[in-house]
Amino acid sequence: MYRLLSMKKILVVDDDPDFLNLIEHGLKANNYKPYFLYETKYILQEILEIKPDVVLLDIQQRKNVNGLNIYSTLKESGKVANIPIILISGLELTEKDLQALGGALFLKKPFTVAQLKVKLEEVMAAGNSPA
Repeated sequence: MYRLLSMKKILVVDDDPDFLNLIEHGLKANNYKPYFLYETKYILQEILEIKPDVVLLDIQQRKNVNGLNIYSTLKESGKVANIPIILISGLELTEKDLQALGGALFLKKPFTVAQLKVKLEEVMAAGNSPA
């Protein structure tokens, strides 16, 4: 019972079902509680409801959705600005790009579950996740 209560919640925002399937298994295998959002229309509402410890946000989604704009909106929101967001994408982002986004965290697809775990542990060790 304690194990379930202590699982960190990860909200994954991506529109690729194959990727989400792989991530789900990897997160569960490492004792994370994954939540998934396929569309970004209600992302703020979902974050407020789920209260994730970390959000993984794909910056390149279908339907002309720009994940970088969503990232900026979330970081400017007083309600969820303290929740760490890790940007994920098959696109290449330079250190300059990330600095322009206020030092955003980034993980380039494809990545392994081990790489994701390291990034999640770094974020949580920094003490940025909500109580």
